[in-house]
Amino acid sequence: MRCLATLSATLSAPLFLAACDVDSGFSDGGNDIADLTNGALTVSTERIIFDALVLDYTQSAPFTVNSVGEDNLTIYDAKLVANPDAVFTFEARTQTDIVTGDKQEWQVAATLPAAGMVEGAIRIESNDPVTPTLYITLCAVSKDFTESCPAEVGGEDTGDGGDTGDTGDTADTGDTAE
Repeated sequence: MRCLATLSATLSAPLFLAACDVDSGFSDGGNDIADLTNGALTVSTERIIFDALVLDYTQSAPFTVNSVGEDNLTIYDAKLVANPDAVFTFEARTQTDIVTGDKQEWQVAATLPAAGMVEGAIRIESNDPVTPTLYITLCAVSKDFTESCPAEVGGEDTGDGGDTGDTGDTADTGDTAE
């Protein structure tokens, strides 16, 4: 660069910035903030639970990606970013456009090779200026395993393995009143 060749040791940083073109913009997923428009993303769920899976049997679950902004929604990247033991399968997407008002149904699947519980995640990067990166958390648990998938990410856990939230079901025994 020409500006680097003429830079002397006595120049201060503000003068350097004025003399050279510097990209100082925010970047999300390799896309400059200028690419973020009034596209807006909603999904039908941000948590998918595969409960009581039979070992080596694949179960799939759909979720919907909706374009609800003033501009078309552009998905820059959608892929599995957490997938221990390759339990989850999802068709990764790059540069997918969804017209405002339209939606797409996507599928994720889980296959457990051994008894237990596994959690994972799908990351979706888009031109949504409010939520340019959205995560859908995944959980798969085998049939007859002693633990179940947490109902919510970050929920309060007492460590006793029991339900700590109120599901609204009158038969729920997770809450104790004393």
